[in-house]
Amino acid sequence: MSMPLDKSLILNKIKFKYNLKSNVELANFLDIGPTTLSSWYSRNSIDYDRIFSKCVGINLEWLLSGAEIIEVPEIKLSKEEKYKAIETYNPKAIPLVNIQAFAGIGSTSFSIEEKNIQSRYIVPDFDNVDFMIRVKGNSMAPKYNSGDVVACRILREHKFIQWNKTHVLSTKDQGMIVKRLKKCAETDRVTAVSDNKDYDPFDIPWAEIDGVALVIGVIRLE
Repeated sequence: MSMPLDKSLILNKIKFKYNLKSNVELANFLDIGPTTLSSWYSRNSIDYDRIFSKCVGINLEWLLSGAEIIEVPEIKLSKEEKYKAIETYNPKAIPLVNIQAFAGIGSTSFSIEEKNIQSRYIVPDFDNVDFMIRVKGNSMAPKYNSGDVVACRILREHKFIQWNKTHVLSTKDQGMIVKRLKKCAETDRVTAVSDNKDYDPFDIPWAEIDGVALVIGVIRLE
């Protein structure tokens, strides 16, 4: 069962998006009284019709989600789609990330932006998963084939790498790659190994790696 959406998060996002400095400015923007706004916060209940009519230049998919306050492009939704998003949003849903847009993001923590998320899924058997991506190419076959969706857990520090297991790397030159990682004789780099023997192992300097995530599961269509 999905958890109720925190309406104060929606109101705070509106303040952020339109650079409103106080709740008084927010109430004026929404054309409501301060008492009404206060009751929205305290009761966790807002007037969506008013929100939709006033927030014309805002990404409503982002507004109605539990995503962080970040700048994202406008996505147009019908009124029915807006209410559907309210009813179906679940904070446990795992984002499926566009691998092309996500590659080479230049962040050591894989900061996922809402604009790079294709969709979200509930997968009961995947615990502590930060994102999913679709595999491209056959370098990791037969373990992972092109089109498979792998579930990934972001690793904040290199010491959490599980050697000889498959990881997703965001690299500056090659974008996003899926490889088995092994220790290298030179401590300033890591060895990336393909399961497909047609691909030779190669070393990657740590300085070229923006982020590392451990692959902990896979979804495959037969």
